[in-house]
Amino acid sequence: MPGANNFLQWNPSIINEESDAAWSSDSQRINGAPSGAIFPSPTANKLFHQVSWFTAAFAQMMANKSYNCVDSNFSNLVTALTNVITNYDVPGHLVQFSNYTMNAVSNKGHIVFPNGFIIQWGRLAVQSGSTATVAYDIAFPTNAFVVLPVSGPGITYQVTVTNITLTNFTIQTPGSTISCFYGALGN
Repeated sequence: MPGANNFLQWNPSIINEESDAAWSSDSQRINGAPSGAIFPSPTANKLFHQVSWFTAAFAQMMANKSYNCVDSNFSNLVTALTNVITNYDVPGHLVQFSNYTMNAVSNKGHIVFPNGFIIQWGRLAVQSGSTATVAYDIAFPTNAFVVLPVSGPGITYQVTVTNITLTNFTIQTPGSTISCFYGALGN
């Protein structure tokens, strides 16, 4: 029986979104949005589209294997990710990953796939109106593709991620102190 999944696609109708050609050469995608710059909605829609579609598909894959993938319980999501990625089916084979870790003391973890793709995650507290630099569990050797922040349950405002590097990123909240989760993808 399939598990629960509340990770949904952003802009499923693909409206007001940069074309693939424009996205591949977009200076803000390549260099990041400069401080104080206007972030055009077609660019934002393309970014959220790519991140949310991958996340929704990944969560649905886990739900199809009977895991509950909901953003209200971080521990259950970590357990589902750990179980799916350490024991998953490949036609004719069962692949065991041993190159993953969850650090209960720092609330961080990561998985390194055989092809070099890395998923990292963590939990932290962000002080009211502050900016914090957050180090990943391990450094990405080549690329840090994206960091996905998620504010805690019952929180209605956004957290912002900037300055994504191979070793860390910057996170900020405009409101009160919150518990915040993040996922990061790279290689």
